[in-house]
Amino acid sequence: MTRSERFVFALLAAYTCGLLGLHVLYYAGVFTAVEGDPSVWIHLTRTFFVTSFFLLICIQIARGQPFGLLVVAAASYSGATFIEDFLVIESSFFLPEHPLAGSLYALRPLFMLMLVYWAVLRRSIESA
Repeated sequence: MTRSERFVFALLAAYTCGLLGLHVLYYAGVFTAVEGDPSVWIHLTRTFFVTSFFLLICIQIARGQPFGLLVVAAASYSGATFIEDFLVIESSFFLPEHPLAGSLYALRPLFMLMLVYWAVLRRSIESA
């Protein structure tokens, strides 16, 4: 991996850990007063996909195998959920009362741009 890829990977790892922490807080009932809140499944599904993509990319890096297609898939999924959140009136991850949720929500476009940059860079490296 190049130096810029390592930097992007570290920032995306921090974002994944923050998202996982937010899900743990949400699922533990810190934000939800109602036990049967259906948005918990949305959080669980998104957190599962983000964590899965991150772990699969880490495994491919550790094995020394190409992982550009996984980064492209993660960027595609991230873009689709980002568009979905802005088409839906109530975003499932917009929790302004918690500083972690506010910062993750505000920095999400930056992390998406970094993921797209990494996908383009990795695909150009692997196709050369």
